[in-house]
Amino acid sequence: MAFSRPRSADVREPSPRGAAGPHLLDNLGEIYLLDTAVLAIGAARENDVIVRLPGVSRHHARILREGGGTFWLEDVGSRYGTTLNGTVVSRVRLSHGDEIALGGWRATVNLE
Repeated sequence: MAFSRPRSADVREPSPRGAAGPHLLDNLGEIYLLDTAVLAIGAARENDVIVRLPGVSRHHARILREGGGTFWLEDVGSRYGTTLNGTVVSRVRLSHGDEIALGGWRATVNLE
């Protein structure tokens, strides 16, 4: 008999399939909407996107949303670094189609 463990109210669920608007699509098949001012990514439970894979720090990176639909990727002092399209970055503006990599986790940026 299978059962699902209830998630606490402070854990953000992945977005539903076919979600419209700016989002991330990761290599695990999950979609995360970019609909908040800050989207925190890392292995710790308090992140919006929880990634428990090798090379992902507890508090690894975040995506910042500015008015007018501008998005920034920012490494928050991770141990292993954050890459965008294969280049290590500390803070960089995101564009449609960019690939973010944190350790073993990859996500494609969709801004359309």
